[in-house]
Amino acid sequence: MPRFQANSGLHPFARAFFALVTIAGISSSVRAAPHWVSIGPVGGVVTQLTQAPSDPLRLYSSTYPSGIYRSRDGGRSWQSTGSGFEGLEVRRIGVDPTNPDVVLAEVQGGNPYFQIWRSEDAGTTWTASVKPPKADGFFRETYDLLFDATTSATVYAGTSGGVFRSLDGGSTWEPWALSDLLVVAIAQNPAFPAVRFATGRPLTGLPGGIFKSTDGGVTWTAAPSTGGPGFEGLPTRLFFRAGAFYAVWNGALYRSTDGANSWNLAARLSTVGAANDFRFSPSGKIFAATFTGVYSSTDGAHWSPAETTSLEQASPGDSIAGLAALPGDTVVAAGRRGVWRSPDGGAVWRASSRGLAVRNVGSLIVVPNPQGTVIGSFEEGLFRIDRGESTWRRLPRQLGFEAPLLAPDPHHPGRIYALGENLGEEVGMSDDLGKTWRSVGGLLLSRPLLLRVDPFHPDVLFAGTELGQASSANGFAYRSEDGGATWTEILGFDYMHDLAFDPAHREVVFRATFSGIDKSTDDGRTWTPLPNVLSQLLWSYPTSLLFDPRSRALYAGTDERGIFRSTDGGRTFRRLVGGLPRLPDGKNPAVGTLVLDRAGDVYAGLRRAGVFRLVPGHGWAAVNAGLPLATFDGQLVADPERAGLVYAGSTGSSVLRLEN
Repeated sequence: MPRFQANSGLHPFARAFFALVTIAGISSSVRAAPHWVSIGPVGGVVTQLTQAPSDPLRLYSSTYPSGIYRSRDGGRSWQSTGSGFEGLEVRRIGVDPTNPDVVLAEVQGGNPYFQIWRSEDAGTTWTASVKPPKADGFFRETYDLLFDATTSATVYAGTSGGVFRSLDGGSTWEPWALSDLLVVAIAQNPAFPAVRFATGRPLTGLPGGIFKSTDGGVTWTAAPSTGGPGFEGLPTRLFFRAGAFYAVWNGALYRSTDGANSWNLAARLSTVGAANDFRFSPSGKIFAATFTGVYSSTDGAHWSPAETTSLEQASPGDSIAGLAALPGDTVVAAGRRGVWRSPDGGAVWRASSRGLAVRNVGSLIVVPNPQGTVIGSFEEGLFRIDRGESTWRRLPRQLGFEAPLLAPDPHHPGRIYALGENLGEEVGMSDDLGKTWRSVGGLLLSRPLLLRVDPFHPDVLFAGTELGQASSANGFAYRSEDGGATWTEILGFDYMHDLAFDPAHREVVFRATFSGIDKSTDDGRTWTPLPNVLSQLLWSYPTSLLFDPRSRALYAGTDERGIFRSTDGGRTFRRLVGGLPRLPDGKNPAVGTLVLDRAGDVYAGLRRAGVFRLVPGHGWAAVNAGLPLATFDGQLVADPERAGLVYAGSTGSSVLRLEN
């Protein structure tokens, strides 16, 4: 949940830390508790960019699902506001025109589902609206936020139930105008504050229009809007500049000098098509944010660089959602790969996401080599970092091997295998840590679920897949004895979630499936179900397995009943949930992974609930300091050469490393 201002002035974690130090005798030798730190890679999907009117260098960006980030230096660096909106969707950000620290955010996904929050300290703490926009018994979605030009304590919200107004800075909202319309954009003439505009359409359907009030919102009339493109698509943004009225409308920019009675085309891209937004620089240059990059123009008709429909050829090579024009000729762009900055009006772009690490991690592995190389697959490809390094290197993109499921080969430390949706029927192999790839075989699939190299038998691979779509999808599993060149089906119409290997008996393999746990005594060629396993797991299917060679215990993580342990080869299981969290219905969060570190400690990654380490004789202990629980999907990997070195993959917070 969003953070609130504490009376003591200390963050809850700080209070806990000082209490711990006091208990320990306030000794300088007290060791810091294990905690997670973000190690990148920086970048990721930024859904919008908002600039403070009174401080052009103050920028706010919304990311999904990682909340709000703030920049005080014009986008050169970013800091998470720690807003508590992780896992929620921030749809709109509004900044007080007189105070860059006062921010409103419309957030979706909480309780109530649509809520407006206010911060007075640049996003460090937030207060929810006591009375958010609500009409006819329903909370209303907000599409636009506008501070009044004469007093910033008055704020307007364009919503799915008309325009709402707040007279107390956003704490309480009341219906104000156009209650029978879905209002997507609102504006006020700063030279004549009584003149207001709104774009909307009837709640019952099309068409819509631009509506105008000249008496401070008491009465409204539909503006003629001749010369516009029509109202099959509504203007998505309205704003004033240099005495003229502008509308971002059907992907183009229109200009009116007579209060929306008539419009003239101000800017449009002919080849690229619809733009997401337009911004003016202080000098009057027009910048267009598009799905294929950023373009600039001095007349709205001729654009630089040359328009292209290829994202690979675009500048900065990203799909851009928002723009901010800074003093001089500097422009900042936010897109699917992160934030970009150009100091020369768009001629040269450089990535500018320092401090903003909000990527989705598809697959994460640690290569068993002396460098402790970590490789992750992300939406835009593969990245690599060695143990102890601070900067990730993006590996060259190769068609068909963009973001696959990965598996390291313990028999060849430089070799990794890949399996992914974009590979069609191909299994890939790289002998240079992902720099180059070659196809080694075929395997028909719709979605990869599991890829594993047998740690004791070279060239033996296992793959779990899904074939088909939606309700017709089914799981399958395969085994290869020749490095992925050919495959034999070992499971049909069931899902293989994980595998565990017994180092003392190298032909023994366990597999977790939707139907239970199976055991093989011939290295995975044939399988026998463990007896009564689902009833022992309280009818919760196993999601992950781990074999501890020291205790010879088999651990099974489940989707809703926690973790179980067997000390007799899988014949009987005993529930081991002491210290694990419980959901409101009494069940446990799903277990994503179970890993064993170099020291022999067992770690469990629970989806949206955190990481837990098994303390022998005491149960599970949370290791969650610094871990964004809302974006943690349970993905863990351990460095096989360093005790306590564990990495966590996330869905929106990139990669984190456990610092012991």
